[in-house]
Parts: sequence; C-alpha cells; structure tokens
Amino acid sequence: ACGFFASGVCNDDACFLQSSVALAVTSGGTYYFRVGGFAGATGNFGLNIACMPGGGGPADDECLGATPIALGLNAGFSNLNYSTSSPGWPCGAGGNDRWFSFRAACTAPHTFHTCGLGTNFDTTLQVFGGLCGCAGVGLTDLGCNDDNCGLQSSVTANLTLGSVYLVRVGGFYGRTGTFDLTVDVGTNSGTITAMG
Repeated sequence: ACGFFASGVCNDDACFLQSSVALAVTSGGTYYFRVGGFAGATGNFGLNIACMPGGGGPADDECLGATPIALGLNAGFSNLNYSTSSPGWPCGAGGNDRWFSFRAACTAPHTFHTCGLGTNFDTTLQVFGGLCGCAGVGLTDLGCNDDNCGLQSSVTANLTLGSVYLVRVGGFYGRTGTFDLTVDVGTNSGTITAMG
C-alpha cells in the first residue's frame, strides 16, 4: 500500500537513455511505478506495459534477443506463442512476430523472404536498420510486406557491408505457423533471354 512499498526493480538506460523493467506479477494485484528523470531531468514520456503470460516468451520475442541468421535458407522456425512487438506493423496488420538479426557481408541489395514450401501460413515481414531500443525506438523501417509471393512475404533493402539489420516475421492479423526465412543477395528479379 502507498507509504509501505516494498522496492521491486529499478533501471536506468536499459535501451539508450530510456528505461525498461520486467517483473513477475499476480493477476488482480496492484502495482505502482515511479518514473523520474536522470539527475532531475524533465520531459514527456510514454509508458508501455506488456503482459507475457507464463513468465515471458522466448528471447527472440523482442528485438533485443533477435536470433542471428545467415545468407541463404534459414529453416524450421515458428511464431507460435510469440507476442506482437512494438513498433506497430505498417503492413498486413502483422502480429505474433519473431525477431532475427543479419550482418551484411557486402554492400548490395538483399532480399528477405518467407516464400517456399517451408512456410504454411499467411506471413508478414519487415526489415529494419538502426539499433534496437525500447518499444522500437531507434529502428528505421527499410521495408514491410504482406503477400508478395502468394500469402507469403518478401522485402528487398539496400544493405551496407558490416552493418547489422533486424528482421521480424509475423502473421497476417496474428496468424501463426511454421516458416523458413531466406536471405539472398540481389533483388530476386530479372529476366533470362535465350540466345539464338
């Protein structure tokens, strides 16, 4: 009760100059949060609260725990039991998303896609540059897609050698299933002309 608080968790600068805490709570319980500024700093702020039943999800449920992927086929993923992350999806009403990281080995367009037999649901896919911060602060949208190849997704973005990029794969309106995530150098477009 107010005046008889037991201190819980405290944080400064979990993500850039912003703060984040995680704590176990009981349904129906009342919890108080105190937000202040470093050394008395003042300003406006948003407070994002997310509930993860069962003690939280997998590490790659949020961008800070993104799973590294490599060039080529990265197979056998699922988005079952994943939550919907911030920032909000600009395409396909994406949800139940899973995060991946990719380090570019060359400066060129790269194509990320879920197209293929290993994907069994209607996917959404988004590629980001920048750094992962609280609620998506610090990320730059490089492209978002729903239904590029049937009900599956593909995004092409220009990447720079050595830079790390984040990719999230979700489902159209939160659909879930299994998927493969392929990374190709190039745009996956063009024509072949037979020479006489």
